[in-house]
Amino acid sequence: SRVIIVVNGTREVEVEVHRVQKTKKGKMQICVPPLFWYTDWPRMVLFFELWKKHNPTFIIYANSISSKVRKVLEFYQKEDLVQLVNWPLLPMAENGDNPNLSIYRLSHSLAHNDCVMRMNAEFGALVDIDEYLHLLNGQTLIDFAREQLSKKSNLGSWSFNHHGLFIDPLDETFEGIRSASVVKLSGPPKTFFRPATVKYLSTHWVGKFVDKIKHRAIRRTEGILMHNRVNFGKNKRGNTTDLGKESPFTWSLLNSTLSVSHSLFGESLPHYVNVASSAMQTCMGKWRSQGCKVPMINCRSEMLPLDDWIFMNAAHDSHYIVV
Repeated sequence: SRVIIVVNGTREVEVEVHRVQKTKKGKMQICVPPLFWYTDWPRMVLFFELWKKHNPTFIIYANSISSKVRKVLEFYQKEDLVQLVNWPLLPMAENGDNPNLSIYRLSHSLAHNDCVMRMNAEFGALVDIDEYLHLLNGQTLIDFAREQLSKKSNLGSWSFNHHGLFIDPLDETFEGIRSASVVKLSGPPKTFFRPATVKYLSTHWVGKFVDKIKHRAIRRTEGILMHNRVNFGKNKRGNTTDLGKESPFTWSLLNSTLSVSHSLFGESLPHYVNVASSAMQTCMGKWRSQGCKVPMINCRSEMLPLDDWIFMNAAHDSHYIVV
């Protein structure tokens, strides 16, 4: 079915209405916000292999990615683990105006909430490519949530406290996995949630629940958010966190990341240096002075020469209408 939206009484647009997905019990999906100028293929392989323990599928939003990152995504798409959602720039207006010049940098919240509407799983998480939720007793997130719900049935989400994950090096060798360490650092949490209870998502927590649903912040002794930012290199000072007997950084993880990488690129893996990632960090450091704009426009001149980029075009499921 379709509805007509009237804007300011002067413009109208007809849009298609989509039914909310039915929940599949025992399933988990992970939403990854839009990737802009993303080239870090080793970090992406590590992300997928780390999360495999929890047996999720992934909804990945992409605006601009390198050809190597595209290969990684296609590999996991063939395993039916990834749903790729194109997140292109808005089209130019008929009078030549570029609406992308006026998009606030937190417009990725639109993708967050678009993702909740696409999810068909009983449980979900909203994380970046450099983030992982870890339970210190070795449980899967689904088993943990069910145990929690057996005690308090109206829980809708659980937040994990921020920790820095240090892996050096994180390149095509993946050798940093052998000496990975986790340190308590200040930073916002990330949340594991039940999509059916969510009215809308914020970046780091559920913005609003339906009905009388509650949230719980879990203790650091239960579980943590491990954040491996591109500018986290060698171990910072501070007490490392014991990840318990079920630490994910094992020979098995090292072997699986290397196995996938060789499947993608052959016997000789392409050397990875984070030139583009560092340039992106520098560019985005100026976002306040640039009027809070998205990196696709403001960082274009710096980023364009640094890799062979693929720009995602509008697709049938991009789900936006310009009014």
